[in-house]
Amino acid sequence: LVSPDNVMASGGAKQAIMCALQAILNPQDEVIFPAPYWVSYPEMVKMCGAVPVPAKPMDGGYVPNIADITMRMSSNTKAIMINSPNNPSGAIYPEKFIKEVVALCEKEGLYLIMGDLYNRLDDGGKRVTNPIACAADFGSDDCKMIVINGVSKVYAMTGFRIGWAVANPKLIDVMSIIQSMLMLLVMYLMMSVFGMRRIAVSGDFLLYVMSGVFM
Repeated sequence: LVSPDNVMASGGAKQAIMCALQAILNPQDEVIFPAPYWVSYPEMVKMCGAVPVPAKPMDGGYVPNIADITMRMSSNTKAIMINSPNNPSGAIYPEKFIKEVVALCEKEGLYLIMGDLYNRLDDGGKRVTNPIACAADFGSDDCKMIVINGVSKVYAMTGFRIGWAVANPKLIDVMSIIQSMLMLLVMYLMMSVFGMRRIAVSGDFLLYVMSGVFM
C-alpha cells in the first residue's frame, strides 16, 4: 500500500499529530473531532492558530454518526480527527461511520487524521475498521488521510516514545521538515526506526526492535 516515502517516524504519536496539524492548518481553520476526545486535541489545534470544533453525539452517547460531523462543518473546516477505538471512552466506531467519514473527506477535500493507536487491542472480539482499506487512493499524492500510530498502547512500550505517521509523500516531507526543527537528537532506538520505516507499516515492527536492538 505504501512506501518508505509515505512514513515519518516520530518521538511518539502525539508529536506526529502535532507535526501534521502544523503542516496543514492556517489561522482560523476549523478541526472537527467527536466528543469525548483526547484531552490534547483542542489545545494542539489552538497552538496552530486554528479552531477546535468538538462534535458531541446528538443522542448523548459515545458513538457519533455522520450527521454529528456534517452539522458542524463550515467554509472554514479544514480537517476531521477520528480516534477509534476512542480515547477516553473506549468506544469502537462502527465500520459504517468510518467509511462515511472517509467518503465525506474525499468528497469535500478535507484532511482526515486517523488515530489508530488502539487498533489491535481485543475488546471481546469486536472488529476495528481499518481506515486505510476505506480510502480510494491512500498513499497517493492527492490523498489527504493521515494515519497516526505508535508502540505505547498496543505493545505496552510507553516509555520508548516511538510513533509514526503515514500519509502522502508531499505531506510527509513537510511534516519531516517541521519535526527536524523540533527535535535535535533522537535515541538509538528511534534512529533504528528511521532506518526501517517500512517495517513499521508492515506490522513486524516489534519483532525488528527485539531482534535488531536488544539481541
